[in-house]
Amino acid sequence: MNTKILIAVLIASTLGIVGVAVWQQQKRLPQLQAQYPSRQPNVAPPPGLGKGEQNPLEFASLFQNLKPEKQQCFREQFGEERMMQILANPLFTPSQEDNAIIGECLFRGTTFQEAPGTSP
Repeated sequence: MNTKILIAVLIASTLGIVGVAVWQQQKRLPQLQAQYPSRQPNVAPPPGLGKGEQNPLEFASLFQNLKPEKQQCFREQFGEERMMQILANPLFTPSQEDNAIIGECLFRGTTFQEAPGTSP
């Protein structure tokens, strides 16, 4: 019987402490909102998205940021003429063969190390 009373008192006191803490935070909420205004409505999209400008996710934009060795791999694999066509087309969607070439060139020179203790 004493343990049931003790448990009830502990639960009631815990709920009381949590309730007081929530109440205090609710009282401070307007002050915190005034001190730290929400930045969500003022967020602008990155420049160039959805416009005629170059989209940062286009292949040409990504290609420009590659190291010269990897750019050379693309030129060798696609050929200079095909590479110019791809870079000029902002709506380039790679085929399965194109994806294989892209993967090969992006991973060229990359070494994968196995974690210690793993077996092949």
